[in-house]
Amino acid sequence: MGVDSWYAYGAQINDSVIREMADLVVVTGMRDAGYRYVWLDAGWPGGRNTDGSLALNGAQWPHGLSGVCDYVHSQGLLAGIYIDAGPSTRQAFGSYGHYQQDADTFAAWGFDAVKADFVSGGPAALDPHVVYPQFASAVKGNASGRPMLLNVCNFWVPGQIDGTRPTPEDSSYCNYQWAPEVAHSWRTDTDIGMDRQTTWPWIIRNVDHNCTHPEAAGPGHWNDPDYIVPSSNLTYDQIKAYVSLWVVMAAPLMISADLSIQPRNNLDLFTNRDAIRINQDSLGAQAKTAYRRGDQQVLVKPLADRSVAVCVLNRGPSEQTITVTSSMIGLPAHPMSVHNVWRQTTQTMRTISLRLAPTSCYLFRVSLTASPPVRSLRHQHEEPRLNVPFAPGAHSHNSGTHEGPPVSHIGRPHPSHPVCPHPTRTVGDDGTVTIAGILEEVHGSPDVLPERVRPKGEPTEESESPTTGKGRRKGPKRRGR
Repeated sequence: MGVDSWYAYGAQINDSVIREMADLVVVTGMRDAGYRYVWLDAGWPGGRNTDGSLALNGAQWPHGLSGVCDYVHSQGLLAGIYIDAGPSTRQAFGSYGHYQQDADTFAAWGFDAVKADFVSGGPAALDPHVVYPQFASAVKGNASGRPMLLNVCNFWVPGQIDGTRPTPEDSSYCNYQWAPEVAHSWRTDTDIGMDRQTTWPWIIRNVDHNCTHPEAAGPGHWNDPDYIVPSSNLTYDQIKAYVSLWVVMAAPLMISADLSIQPRNNLDLFTNRDAIRINQDSLGAQAKTAYRRGDQQVLVKPLADRSVAVCVLNRGPSEQTITVTSSMIGLPAHPMSVHNVWRQTTQTMRTISLRLAPTSCYLFRVSLTASPPVRSLRHQHEEPRLNVPFAPGAHSHNSGTHEGPPVSHIGRPHPSHPVCPHPTRTVGDDGTVTIAGILEEVHGSPDVLPERVRPKGEPTEESESPTTGKGRRKGPKRRGR
């Protein structure tokens, strides 16, 4: 969890910009919500000295990058840095041929994380299966012995370089096959935007590829669909859906935006404690698609306390009505305690019937609950509308006031955790596909039903953050960094 400079400032970064980024993480409440990393992206290097060591522009970095790290650390934050794993070109400043020298320098400066891009590495025909383990070895074996996280940013998709390169095996679609052994996170698709903006189709594209191999994710190593870029061309509903999807995909919550101009409602999304607890849940399971029909999609993320996080998504441009049942999300037929993460309301329901605006979603935390007889309740507009059972005494609460320990999504040790097996698929008479069994296959059928969605006043245990495709797919043109 953290902030990155690229989509806010491009390559126009300096000492003042990074210090301001750190200050804003504090004053916006993001640090207290768990955001820890302040990540310098492209634009910091000043070349190399005659001995091959990294050089800096004194006007750009008057206190050196060690001074930047010292300031970031003084704010209770951690510092990340960017470099390309390929050679230096006009498009990128590269580390190839200097891996150990650069890793030693980053550690000596005081950095806590490194993002290794592949802007020049791909066109130079370097093999990512070879050079990234070499780079990872240099980072792990740095002369200072400093622990540093590693993000593998091999973003190329099949044929994106010249129509034939990279092959699917060398592309971002297959990073999941080898990167968990060397990195804390790895890209699963191309860049989510360009010119400091993203679009809804690009968000959905990256979600689809990130969801292809959820089994690769787990505590200490995560599928990375790229940054959260709350650009001005997106609606609030789209930004809320964007954040919700990253939450249930257990993706690193890295915000790449100028925090000084973010509206309060965006900051409230970024700092929602319930959403962060779901993203940081100690089980480390990534959501799987439990239901998909047309533009309707339901993603389910099993959680350590036997509850599930449910993201109900309308991918398309028309209003949709979706009914979510307990069997659809892998729960036995029983009243469910349903907590609306963004509205901070909790109700007891047998089914969740929703009317979704175009390109919008709901995010719930759902558990089984013993309940008295239910009655029907209708909600208007953004609340469940159709015959929603409601338990007398169901209440609203605001867990956003909870003060838990700081959290960050990548970089903890790699504890053993169960991998979600593939759920079962059922095809109804109308052609609807339901994928069930997600919760039971991870936890087993619960013997004792939980009384509420989560223990009141207690955070869940938290972990720290930072597909084989065929054919050529058109994506945003990569800018040189």
